[in-house]
Order: sequence, then structure tokens, then C-alpha cells
Amino acid sequence: MNRTRNTKVMAACLAAVLAILPACSKTEKGADATTVPSAAPTVSASIAPVKAEPLGKYSETVEYTTGVAFNNERIQKLPAGATLDDNAATKFAEEKLNVKTKILWQVPGEGTALRDKLNVLIASNDIPDIMQVSDLNVLKQLIKNDMIEDLTSVFNDYALPSIKDYHSSVNNKSLELVSSNGKMYAIPNVYSMADGLNMVWIRADWLEKVNMKGPETIDDLAAIAKAFVEKDPGGNGAGKTIGLLMSTDPLSTGNLHSLGPVVYNYFGVPSGMWMAGADGKVTNTIVADSTKQGLAKIADWYKQGLIDKEFALRSDDKNNELVKDGKAGIMFHAWWGPFWPLSDPLKLNPQNTKADWKPFVIKNVNGKVQQTVGAPSWNFVVVKKGFKHPELAMKLVNLAQEVKERKYPEMSKLMDTEQKDGGYKDSMLPWPLTTDITSVPADEIIRSFKMYKDVYDGVTTRDSLSIDKQQQYDKVKKYMDSIKDDPTKRDLETWADYRGWGPQDSGASALANANIELVFSAFNGTTETIGSKKQILDDKARDAFMKIIIGKESIDYFDSFVKEWNDLGGKQMTDEVNQAAAK
Repeated sequence: MNRTRNTKVMAACLAAVLAILPACSKTEKGADATTVPSAAPTVSASIAPVKAEPLGKYSETVEYTTGVAFNNERIQKLPAGATLDDNAATKFAEEKLNVKTKILWQVPGEGTALRDKLNVLIASNDIPDIMQVSDLNVLKQLIKNDMIEDLTSVFNDYALPSIKDYHSSVNNKSLELVSSNGKMYAIPNVYSMADGLNMVWIRADWLEKVNMKGPETIDDLAAIAKAFVEKDPGGNGAGKTIGLLMSTDPLSTGNLHSLGPVVYNYFGVPSGMWMAGADGKVTNTIVADSTKQGLAKIADWYKQGLIDKEFALRSDDKNNELVKDGKAGIMFHAWWGPFWPLSDPLKLNPQNTKADWKPFVIKNVNGKVQQTVGAPSWNFVVVKKGFKHPELAMKLVNLAQEVKERKYPEMSKLMDTEQKDGGYKDSMLPWPLTTDITSVPADEIIRSFKMYKDVYDGVTTRDSLSIDKQQQYDKVKKYMDSIKDDPTKRDLETWADYRGWGPQDSGASALANANIELVFSAFNGTTETIGSKKQILDDKARDAFMKIIIGKESIDYFDSFVKEWNDLGGKQMTDEVNQAAAK
């Protein structure tokens, strides 16, 4: 039931006071090949500490080695003449920081290639000066083997204020993820999480036809589904309107057609994750009482005919077709649903000028809206033990962050230009300006909406927005202008922008008004039993849940499932997780 995102990271850095070194040569190799210097260099009392500059340029060229995870397909899309060692990104870093990048190896950026490569390097004690890690277990092995620098001071002294703010948006859980014994051993990224909240999108014109308002509870939702099935507001004919669409995977915690995250979460415990109880013990919510309650509710809805009787046979694409054809008026999706596929039925039948979708967020029994989060980070930058400039890793992350946030027009132009014209739009900028190492706040969509809302309300002006946000605002305004005098004249090409970002009844406004509480998993790594038996246990759960939902077994069968789950390895897995979490 866990939402799988490659989430793992953390950051911090050693204070580096030797940013300016004697000018004995033009190029200084970052790490001594034969001796490993102290992790905390000693500074003479007569020398004033050098002020940490997040993007400070070195007076002497610093050379560092690295390895990259970059698909061959992306290499082929680099502009003519560009290589992984010599391209706009490496040249920009050299210009701004006075550093030279030497790439020792390249592996594909998908699958387990990077993890496998790093495991070999760890075994041979031969890692580059600075590198990315995308597997939390690999990071833990590097820490255990004492192969990487403590970056606590580096992060504190060199991280941009914006990056620190983004980590604060996840209550610094990202930093905890890469810490051991009070020390940070990596610079993690942070991704947008609140935008993953599942909400309920409902045909507003159908609600009007059955004289009902939007749901506040799951029982309200069931009543609406029943009215849609029985009263046929879509004009499909008796028995041809579907109440609730559902993913074929009863464990799905994704967005599209995933009914589970809404229903299981409703009973107070977010679905599909490792959670710590009041006694500190970590358990998997797949066997929680709240999951049983949610499962009973779903089974009851299926029995009543509110859930599509053929859901187990329909792919997401087939469900989307039902939405497009007007056969279903309720859909579980994320805030961005209007962009795909909710705009399809409107464009298919433009003559139906009242057709519309609106989002609704359902609070749980405790009055909360909770978003399940596995790990707040999935990429970590580490520094080889003994590298003389550990702060360089943070500077590179800072530079990539500023480029991503379009602080440098010359780089923004390259990012927007096609390959044939010498740009990086197709390949994206490679290391060290890859977006993999950059961060966004967990509430990125909410923050963006508030910027738009200030413009809508006249608090600020359009000019206060960034260029890309101005373009998005213009689309929303175009739709609003189109319905100002005559709603039937609406611009369907910008309807999705309006329902996505508009001032009210939009996906983004629903997120902003939901007061979302992020609930983080109590454990994000793996164990021996997770590696060998999790798939077996998940398949067992899918089979049991499906039998209960379609009525082949009663809800009492859930208790038998829990026992079998534990006997098959669930108990052993839980014991291992508790042992690992306690370290």
C-alpha cells in the first residue's frame, strides 16, 4: 500500500575555512591522493575565519571528481559538441565557482544501475570526491564505512536561505533522514508533497440536477454516488451511470482512480505506511483496524452498486474513457485533474455549456486532512571523506537551485532552446546543474496559488509574478474574461487552467484551503525480509482485499488475512523494521 517514490536524502556539511589557499599553483586537486586530511581542519588563531559564501568563487581553481547517472538517450540529445565533461553546465560552474569537473564514470539514470555501481565502489573503497546517491541503504553503508564527510557545518553555513526554507517545509525530516548520531552526511533534495493529496472531483452540473451540495464526509459521497446512479443526471439511461470508479489495484495509493487513500484515511490512520504507535512500536497500516474499517465501507458500497461492478477488469485508460463519455461523474484524482483527463468530456461535447467539474477534500473522522508521505527526499549529494573542500558540494547544489529558479537569464534561455539550436530543452542540463539535486517546498502548489490569489484579489500585480507564472495567470484570466458576460461563451482551451489555478473551486485553491497535515513514514529503508517477501505479502493483501470488496469473503476474513500476513513474513518484517528504526 505504500506509495513508492524514490525518496531518500539529507544534507549538512563540514565548515570549510580554507576556501582561500596559498597561490602556489593554478589548479589545486580537491583531495590528496595519498593522505586523508582531518574532517575538521585546524586554523591558526591568528587567522580570521573566512566568511562562508553560498556561491563564493574560489581564488584558486578547485578540481573535483564525480560520477553521473545519465541515460544514453539524454547524452544523444545534448547539443552538438557537448559532452558530459564539457557542456554548458560544467562551463557555468567553472565560470561562477572556478571549479573543474572530472567525470570518472557514467551509468544509466534508471533502474538499479547507480545503486549497483555504488555498491561496487563501496566494496573497493573507491568513490569520487562528490556524487549523488539515490538509495538510502547505500547512504547508510557509506556512513557505516566512514567513507563520507560530516556535512553538518557545511549545510548550516553555506546552504541558501531558500533551500533551508524548503527543508523547513517538511519539518526538517529530510535532514533527519541523512543524519546519524547527530551528524548530517548528505545534502538531500525536497520534493513537492502536498500536491499528491487525493481529492474527489465531481460533475458540478450533475450535483445541481440532483439538488445536492458537495460532500463533507464519505457518507455524503456515497449519497451523491447513489443519486447519480438512480437519477441519471448525465442522461445515460437507466442503470448506465456509474457511481464510483475504482482502480483495479485495491492497494493503490496513487492519485488516478485510487479510492483507498480517501476511504482508509477517513478512519484516522493514513493508509499504506509504517507508523509508530504511542508505545513507539512501528507497525504497517496494511493490517491496521482503520484499514479494516475502510475496507468494510468499500465492500458495502460495492454491494449497494455504488462502485463500478466491472472495476476489477478496467484499466485506468478505460476508466478515463468512462469519464470522457459522460458515464461517470465522480473521480478520485489530484489537484491537477482538470489538465487531464477532466477537460476531455467538456471538449468532446462543447454544446453542453453547463458541464463542469469541481474538487472536494474530505476530512477524516478527526477533522484532519492528512497526506501520507514516504520519505521527504529521494536524492542525496555526498562528499568523500578527506576531500579538502566539502563545502563545494553545497555550492554546487546552491548553483543548481538558482539555475532551476531561473536566476540566470543566459541559462534559462538554454533550458528553453531546442537541441538543434544549441539548447538543452530535450536533454535537460546535466551535472552539476541537474534538477535531481535541487529542492522545492513540500507545499509548492499552495505557495504558488497564494501568489496568484494575491493578484486575483488586487493585493499585488501581475508584474510581481515570475514569467512562467504570469503566463499561467494570463490563461486563467482569459477564461474568467470569457465567462464574464455570458457563461455559455466559455473558452474551453483555458478551462483546465481555471479549474487548476483559479481563485475558487480550483484544485490549487482546494489544496490551499485544506490545511494539510503531512504524515511521514516512521521507516523508509529496507530490511532482509522486505527485500525477499514484501512482494509476496502485497500480493496476499491484494487477493484478500479484492475478495472482501467483491463479496467473496466477509469483512471478518480480514482477521484471517492479518494472521496469514504475519505468518508469511509480516511479523518478521515488522520486527526487523523496529530494530532498524531504533538504531
